[in-house]
Amino acid sequence: MPEDLFTAAVEDRLRRRAPLAARLRPRSLDEVVGQLHLLGPGQPLRALIEGDRLSSVVLWGPPGTGKTSIARLTASATSQAFEALSAVTAGVKDVREVVDRARDRLGQQGRGTILFLDEVHRFNRTQQDALLPHVEEGLIVLVGATTENPYFSLTAPLLSRSTLFRLEPVPPDALRALVARALADTERGLGDDGLTIYNRSSFGGLIDLGNPFPILKKKPGVEIIDPADWRPRENQVVTDAPLHRFCDGTVDI
Repeated sequence: MPEDLFTAAVEDRLRRRAPLAARLRPRSLDEVVGQLHLLGPGQPLRALIEGDRLSSVVLWGPPGTGKTSIARLTASATSQAFEALSAVTAGVKDVREVVDRARDRLGQQGRGTILFLDEVHRFNRTQQDALLPHVEEGLIVLVGATTENPYFSLTAPLLSRSTLFRLEPVPPDALRALVARALADTERGLGDDGLTIYNRSSFGGLIDLGNPFPILKKKPGVEIIDPADWRPRENQVVTDAPLHRFCDGTVDI
């Protein structure tokens, strides 16, 4: 029991200390911003996830478009076991261990296995070939995430056995909605504690994430203003960081 209490305390503190991007990670498909062509009502990827009929897929898109979030939502929606690896640190040995567990699980429990492989383009040909027979026979459902063109970074056999979904950059209106969610959420977001935002836009105070603005950071919060209205004040530090890095001054959203 003490160990369980300790573990719960650690997890709670990690949640509180997590960067804003991690705290605001979507808990359902409806919370994902952007990607309506894939996750809107009746769209193909949403239908596969909600119907628990996902076959091997490759999610291709720029950083910050929701590839990891979509994979984690797949884990919560499926009856299959979910395992995750990063191709940056994993190797053939790790793949074989996942395969062994998947085979035991299928035999003992009748459950399939979904393997989320982040940065799948970092696997070389030998490593991709180690995955291929298990994807072919259906022992593993591969969900690969990549920022690189899979037609150049993945082997033809592995790509031909996967459905390719291309994620688009998140549009400015969706980013504004995400900022609004962060400001309104007092549990996982920023709330309105120590954060004031000024910007002349049609959203009447929300940030125009498409333009670089100075970030004015002072304790206890962050103030962001239009450059035309800015005047130096005491105890303020000015940086030229892009606006999409504003958050609490430390992380991307």
